This record gives sequence, structure tokens and C-alpha cells, in this order.
Amino acid sequence: MGEADCRTRPGFLSRVLGRKAHAHERDAAAPLDVFICRSRRGRPSPQAVVDALLADGFSKDQLAAIALLAL
Repeated sequence: MGEADCRTRPGFLSRVLGRKAHAHERDAAAPLDVFICRSRRGRPSPQAVVDALLADGFSKDQLAAIALLAL
């Protein structure tokens, strides 16, 4: 699985939401999917992804906990 897979393949949350979710719900899961994917690989997430998650209401402490759980 290459680095581009974090952006092109559906992540865990998108797969869980599946077809039952509305398009905007799947799109909203995309930044979190990228964050989890990159954390799992030990790579920092792009600032745009972090900013999107902070704007969605996540705190920095929550993102740190999610990064640890992704390992």
C-alpha cells in the first residue's frame, strides 16, 4: 500500500459508513480517514487535514489520542 492510498482508497470510517451514509457524511469522514491512515504509517498529516479536523470540533488532545490508537 503506497502513500497515495491514504488519499485515494476509502478509509475505515468511509467503509463503515458505506452506501448508507449520505455523500456529505462520507466526505466529512475523509479528513479523519487520511489522518488515521497517515498516523498508522508514522507520517505527519498535512496541515490542511489537521485544520479541517479542528474546524469539525476535534481538539488537539483528541487528535493525539486518535493518532496513538491508529498505531
